[in-house]
Formats: sequence, C-alpha cells, structure tokens
Amino acid sequence: MAGKSKFRLIGFVLAVGIIFASQLSSAYYLPPVREVIDSTIQAFIDVFEPVISVLLGGAQWSSSLLFERLLVFMIVLSIVYVTLGKIPMFAENAFVRWVVSLVIPLLSIRFMEPGWLLAIIIQYKVLSIALTSILPFIIYFFFIHNLGRDSGVVRKVGWILFMIVYLGLWASIEDELQSAVYFWTFVASLALLIFDGTIHHYFIKQQLSRAGVANKWQHIAQLRGEIDETQRAITAGHIPEAIGKSIIRKKQKHIEWLLKHG
Repeated sequence: MAGKSKFRLIGFVLAVGIIFASQLSSAYYLPPVREVIDSTIQAFIDVFEPVISVLLGGAQWSSSLLFERLLVFMIVLSIVYVTLGKIPMFAENAFVRWVVSLVIPLLSIRFMEPGWLLAIIIQYKVLSIALTSILPFIIYFFFIHNLGRDSGVVRKVGWILFMIVYLGLWASIEDELQSAVYFWTFVASLALLIFDGTIHHYFIKQQLSRAGVANKWQHIAQLRGEIDETQRAITAGHIPEAIGKSIIRKKQKHIEWLLKHG
C-alpha cells in the first residue's frame, strides 16, 4: 500500500508539473499551434469543397450554403437507409441498399433550388426555438409535480410564482416574438393551475396502471397483502426483522398516500 501511495504522489507531482509548464509555454507555442490548426482546416476545405459542391449542387448555389446542403444530405441519407432496411428486397442486399440510399439524397439535394433549402432551414430554426422555449416549462412542470406530490397548495403556489415571472417578462419585453412566447407560456401555466386537480389524479392513475392494478382500492389491498406476507416472513425468520420492518413502513406510507390523494 505504501508503494502505491508513493507512485500516486509521484504521478500527481508530474501531472501538476506538466500543467504548470504548459501554462508557462502557452504564450510561446499557442500562436503556432493555432496557425497549424487553421491551415489544416483550410486545407481540408480547399480539398473537399469543390468535390461536395459538384456532387450536391450546381452553379446556382452559393458556397455559403455548402455546409447546410451537406447536413440535409446526411439527414435524407439516414432516413432513406433506415427505411430501405424495412423492405426485404433491400435489406437482404447491402450493396443495392447503399447505392439507392446514396443516389436518392444526391438527386434530391443536387436539383433542389436554393429557396427550398432556405425553407427547410427556417423549419429547423422554428423547431429549435420551440424546443428550447418549451424545455424550461416541461422541466418546471415535473419539478412542481414531484415537489408538491403530497400538497396541492405547494403546486398551486409554484404555478402562481411561475405565472408572475412570465407575466412580468411579457409586460417588460418589447420584441414581438419574445413577447408572444412569454404570453403563451403564461396562458399554459394558468391552464395547468386551473386543472391542477385533474392533472394530479391523472398522474395517480398512471402510477396505479404501472403497478398493474385497476383502481386505488385494489392497489391498497395488494399492498396490505404484501405487508401480511412480509410479517409472516419475519416471524418465520426468512428475512431479518429490521429489513422486514423497513419494507412494511414503506408500504404503509404508500397506503397512507393513496388514502389521502387517491
């Protein structure tokens, strides 16, 4: 053990020394390294840009859309490849599957007008805006549901605070698009506040469904039967008493929760 500790100490000292030395020499070596990386990237672009441009487009394309064309090509290629894999004729012949998977996106992208590509890009912009806008709302929704599982007051207070924040953002923002996002988020949170009880009962039903029972009382009867079985196992010495009592307490708390909120 002492030998291992010594090796670890030596390794730690060497690592710290390397980091310290790299920091001291960064002022001297960073510019050349950056130049090498820039030149490598530029060489890669100079080699592959003409090839990709010839394959995916014609003279009507601007070089600024080359990367976008390549991304759309990859998306179409992936979708076509997966789809052909569901067809027995193509799934059994890998060569034909790859040929068709490459030809279809090449034809679609090569003869696609720039306006259509820009329309596709706009749709992905809308998708990214929608996803990033709704994600905080979804996270907060599940946070409130889990935090206020045993208290409707906690859930309602949480939604009221959320509404106040978004109402303030909506009232203070001048941009029309951002204002619309804040306003409709406020409306959605208001709807969740109004229908909090219905939503909470839906989650309870989902929990009962995952447990494999039809209703609350069936679930309670099932839990009480499991408590009796655990008690008999403790009496017979099949499981330690401490562990058995811990299991029983958890099931009893679950029953109390169902009686209160079910």
